[in-house]
Parts: sequence; structure tokens; C-alpha cells
Amino acid sequence: MSDWSLPQLLATLHEDIHRRLEAARRTFAHTTTKGDASERVWLELLQQYLPQRYAADTAHVVDSLGKFSQQIDIVIFDRQYSPFILKYEGQTIIPAESVYAVFETKQAISTEH
Repeated sequence: MSDWSLPQLLATLHEDIHRRLEAARRTFAHTTTKGDASERVWLELLQQYLPQRYAADTAHVVDSLGKFSQQIDIVIFDRQYSPFILKYEGQTIIPAESVYAVFETKQAISTEH
């Protein structure tokens, strides 16, 4: 039997994510840059570990009436059966029917959030 430990592997992953988020908070003074860096940490985690059928990206969501959302920090969507996904000039537009989850990333959480 090997000396591998699933709890230890997951704890190491957690520590890495925590360290990267803390570094983003301390490294960047500009609020938007700090938020973008933290968002990138979460996106990379989801892109690495979600099954290939799903994708995660920063995006706008459009509904069947043509109404667009504001930019959403993280959108998890169906990449396999999505009717279309438009990428144009660095912007991703995803149909609402393809969306499984959305997340807004925050530097800190409070009762307001």
C-alpha cells in the first residue's frame, strides 16, 4: 500500500488556493486588479477540476428575449450541448439555457453580501 493520503492531497490543494488568494489581496493595491487576480485563481481551479463537459469563464449571459446580463465573474456552463457560445474581442456570451451556476468573487464576505 502506498503512503498517499487523499485528505492530505485535498488539504494541500486548499492551502495552495488560500495562499494564492492571500497573495492577490496583498500584492495588488488597485481594487479592480486585485479582484481580477482573485477571479483568475477561482477560474483556474474550476477549469482544472470540472469534467470536460462543463466550462468556466467570465461572461455575459443572454436570455431568449435577447436581454444581456452585466459581466459575471464566473459562469459555469454546458460546453457539450450548448446551442452556441460567442467569443468576440475577449468577451464571452453564453445563452442562459446553458448556464448551471454563476459566482461573484469577493475579497471578503460580510452580512451585506
